[in-house]
Amino acid sequence: MPANIINVLLAKDGLKHLDVQDHGGTHIDKHADPSTISWRLTGEAAQGKFVAMDCAEPGFSWSTKEPPPERDKGGPFGPATVIDNGNGLKITDYHNSAQSNGEWVYVLRVDMGSKGIYTTTTSLDPRAGVNNPIIINR
Repeated sequence: MPANIINVLLAKDGLKHLDVQDHGGTHIDKHADPSTISWRLTGEAAQGKFVAMDCAEPGFSWSTKEPPPERDKGGPFGPATVIDNGNGLKITDYHNSAQSNGEWVYVLRVDMGSKGIYTTTTSLDPRAGVNNPIIINR
């Protein structure tokens, strides 16, 4: 199973958001075996924990206009899971055909305790200049 590990840091601009070190997107090529995409809190962010997936605003959610269908409905992604005592999060990408090609923007949320919840920044407006964290199945 191919693995992709992405570091997540606190943004250095002083605002309450996360910086996903994906270098312009997480690119997943078609593969017979599923791929694991994992996010790991590093630096100061490691003092926090990904928000539990059963919360109203969980540690991982899709922010695209049309999120991918769930895996049991033919979609390419399994459910996101918080791992490593909250310092990690993972999702499985079953990208094995042209039917699972696509680009999906997502949001990550980390609870930094007394500092509050930090999130990635996203915008569905391409003119917003926000570096959307994205998974690209190609």
